[in-house]
Amino acid sequence: MKLWYATFIGILFSITTSAQTIQRLGAEVQRGFIIPHSSDLKQFSDHRPTGFLISWQSMNTKKDFWDACNCFHYLGFEFSYFDFGDKDVLGEAYTLSGSFEPVLWRNARWSVNLNSGIGITYLT
Repeated sequence: MKLWYATFIGILFSITTSAQTIQRLGAEVQRGFIIPHSSDLKQFSDHRPTGFLISWQSMNTKKDFWDACNCFHYLGFEFSYFDFGDKDVLGEAYTLSGSFEPVLWRNARWSVNLNSGIGITYLT
């Protein structure tokens, strides 16, 4: 019976201390404006660029992932599309990138992360 209790406690401890994988899916809609800092851009200053971004990120809390940069971090992919308001002159942008987002500081209510990525963009 003691062996059964020891096995049960060992399994329970391994379940509660095992690493977790946190996944998140995000979506953003963005709207901007064009600052006419030269006379060539004055004709486009009334355009309102719009776009969206879809992202998927995953954080693994295993020690190996911590050792990679001495922090917990998200790894993921992002896709975005932007229409600059005049498809004939300003065009559109399509972007596909990989992302790396380390958690720099965290407490119970707030966290400070630094999102970075590298990828490819197609401009029309």
